[in-house]
Amino acid sequence: MTQSYWYETSGTSGTPFTFLMSDHARTPMYSEFASLRFLWWQGVPFSKIFSTRLARIKIRATSTEDRLFIPVEEFQKDIRQALTQIAQFKAEIVSAYPSILLDMARLIEREPLLLDPVPRFILAFGEELSNSLRKFVSKAIGSEIYNRYGLEEIGAIGVECSVHDGFHINTESIIIEITDDAYNPAAHGTEGRVVATDLFNYNMPFIRYDTGDHGRVSYEPCACGLRSPRLWVSGRYTAYLAFPSRRIHHLEFDGAMDGFMHLIFQYQIAKRSDTEIIARIIPGPDFHEGVIEKVREKLTELVGESIDVQVETVQKLPRVPRGKSRIVLDETDFPQGAKT
Repeated sequence: MTQSYWYETSGTSGTPFTFLMSDHARTPMYSEFASLRFLWWQGVPFSKIFSTRLARIKIRATSTEDRLFIPVEEFQKDIRQALTQIAQFKAEIVSAYPSILLDMARLIEREPLLLDPVPRFILAFGEELSNSLRKFVSKAIGSEIYNRYGLEEIGAIGVECSVHDGFHINTESIIIEITDDAYNPAAHGTEGRVVATDLFNYNMPFIRYDTGDHGRVSYEPCACGLRSPRLWVSGRYTAYLAFPSRRIHHLEFDGAMDGFMHLIFQYQIAKRSDTEIIARIIPGPDFHEGVIEKVREKLTELVGESIDVQVETVQKLPRVPRGKSRIVLDETDFPQGAKT
């Protein structure tokens, strides 16, 4: 048996649990390659990928000669100082949650010289990346954005190519299946549960592991020329708000909000009580006041007249301890006065 280390799952929409990870599964060279594979597809030599200067803004990581780590908490305290660090480091890639990228882009839009030189690429992960947010961040910062999908317990599962149409699955290290609720294979091209089998963790492999996500897979060749299967993730099964009469899943809220995503960057639906929810929305450039009432009407259609729907515009969404923002949040779970 190879050497093992204890890790903890992200627990973003459930209860975290610990598991054994073999050192083979977390080999830095492969982990980096799995996340930055889009560089290789663009002709960057394999050896150069590992010397590419990468700045990470996340909960935990390690700084090295070619890797800068900025904790989310430090970033939030002083965004300007974080951007100064990234500029002095001369980062070629910046990797962060989309909500962090939005904070960066807003400041850079006002003060363009804060991030000079401009990173060539941005790697988003960990949260939903809407098209409106992608366009705004890319334009404000001046970098091409690539989106990555992965799990704390498995690592990088897939990353976009230059076409930006789905995650190309890292098939040498992961098997992805789409199943129905009984874990039977779903029909080709249809959406279902995203189930993963890890091929690299020899000590405690995850076999047919329900990621909690909902998505679909295509085996058709991509327009970029790659023939690897692609994954699209549409939301989480495990994210829902419970009311006395029913549970309303994130996917249902996502469907209600889908028609507004060209007008807003991000949103969050929070349950304040069994009879009240609040929709927090971060407005995009094309947002107008009429959107607020339309969002209220659409959400009322979903939750019913017995639940009061409030809508407010915000500059930031509350974060969970691991630095992410949740799409649905049950605030009745928090002690009075507690902050997320």
